[in-house]
Amino acid sequence: MSASDERKLLRILREAYTQSMYTGPEGPKLADEFHPDFQILVPELDGRTGEIADVEWIRPALSHRQRGKTVGKKELTFDCRVLDITGKIAVAKVEAHRGDRLVCTDYVLFSRLGREWRVVGKTFHQHAVASQDRL
Repeated sequence: MSASDERKLLRILREAYTQSMYTGPEGPKLADEFHPDFQILVPELDGRTGEIADVEWIRPALSHRQRGKTVGKKELTFDCRVLDITGKIAVAKVEAHRGDRLVCTDYVLFSRLGREWRVVGKTFHQHAVASQDRL
């Protein structure tokens, strides 16, 4: 694992991934760092189990989630717990916290295509939280 690749991937997670998936200022917009065929494996959420969600599915879900933010609610913070790089493939474990509560753990998959790293997919676990803490 090169230090340069590690810095690039952490920047993508911090500046592109979390903004696109959770906190985009004008609704969800996938950054250039996402592969055009980016998909999400939905393990179990809102009655869906084992679905592959593409960008078209996730955009409305994220828009709904952002509209549901309440005034005074603690903002999400993110922590990359694991970053493992093998050649041109990498995986990151990202935890989303609201205050001191762990609300979601994402496993994000990257591939280096040419000279650039791209987010190609993710799966996640949404932790049991009070309804007001849902993403």
